[in-house]
Amino acid sequence: MLVAVMGAMSVQPARAADADALYRLLHPKSCLGCDLSRAELPDGIDLSGYDLSKTRFDGARLRGANLQGADFGGADLTGADASGANLRAAKLGTAKLAGIDFSRAQLDADFSGIDLTRARFKGSELNGNRFNRAQLGDADFSESKLVGVDFGKAVAQRADFSASRIENTHFVGAVLSGASFRDLQVQSYNVGKPIDFSGADLNGADFNGANCRGKSFRICARTDAATTCPAGNKGPCLDFGSALVARNREALISSSQCKGCDLRGATLDNKGGARIVLDGADLRSASLYRFNAPDGSFVDAKLQGADVVGDYTRAKLQGADLRADRLMGTFVEAQMQGADLSGADIQMSDYRRANLVKAKLNNTLVYGTDLRGADLTGADVQGLRYGNTAKTDATTTCPNGKPGPCAW
Repeated sequence: MLVAVMGAMSVQPARAADADALYRLLHPKSCLGCDLSRAELPDGIDLSGYDLSKTRFDGARLRGANLQGADFGGADLTGADASGANLRAAKLGTAKLAGIDFSRAQLDADFSGIDLTRARFKGSELNGNRFNRAQLGDADFSESKLVGVDFGKAVAQRADFSASRIENTHFVGAVLSGASFRDLQVQSYNVGKPIDFSGADLNGADFNGANCRGKSFRICARTDAATTCPAGNKGPCLDFGSALVARNREALISSSQCKGCDLRGATLDNKGGARIVLDGADLRSASLYRFNAPDGSFVDAKLQGADVVGDYTRAKLQGADLRADRLMGTFVEAQMQGADLSGADIQMSDYRRANLVKAKLNNTLVYGTDLRGADLTGADVQGLRYGNTAKTDATTTCPNGKPGPCAW
């Protein structure tokens, strides 16, 4: 192994570690105070249980290394590449870790109070780790799985949590201004244990696409009067999108119009009104509970994953993406030609005389839905759920163009 290590280092343009340091690294499982800065150690090298106290690994390559139980007390790992390494039970408490790459690494360390500025945890699985008061500016946690992780009072401006999956993870009092939570997924949600942002600074944070098991992120996030919301206002926060989403929400409330607006994840509960116009708006994962928009216009709007419950009598929904979590309430005489309701829950709702010509109703839940007088000519009803309980009669035009009652 010694020969392999020396060979790997000999091609380095940077200063190679001396032979004595290499020997001490491998005999006898200790390298106290060694200088291995910028060294390229063989991928997967086994240094488990080693005493590496005060060793210099700044800029070194430790990819896939077995560092389980190793002691890095006072070591310098600044900018080191430890991607894919096994660091379970490793002692990292007093090590210098700014800029280190822990991507896809196995970690169970307590990082409380440590400087991890620009550190990379991309694709890692963190379970029960503590980052209390850690310095995490520009750190990368994207595409990671975070279970029971505590970021209390961490300073994490511009940190990247995009496309991560989280459970029982908390950010109480953390500084998260400018952080990205785009497409964040809360995989399991306990009503008694929400994702806690109490007292956190979320000014400018981006939550576009963040969701709680496919629903609005807000339902599984706790904020309070001490929280600074993404738009810069004090909480409790209603919107978890971006500052732009918050501004669009206010514009809609004041003018009843916001064509083509980005309202992803916005909470619009009880903020509807007759003749409201949201043509082409992006309302994915938004909450429109009791929104009530009779005669409103949502032509070509995107409502995938939204919670839509209210009065939409005569609303214009042609070509809209209505693959909502719920699409329930009153849709009497709604214009829904070519709309996509695939997989939506429209059960026990009133769709009398609705125009559903060429609409997509694949796997749509229609238990007890009133479709009397509705026009379903050319509609795709493959996999329609509980179609036999939907109310149709001779005034209904079935998908085959013939009068009902419809036989799905």
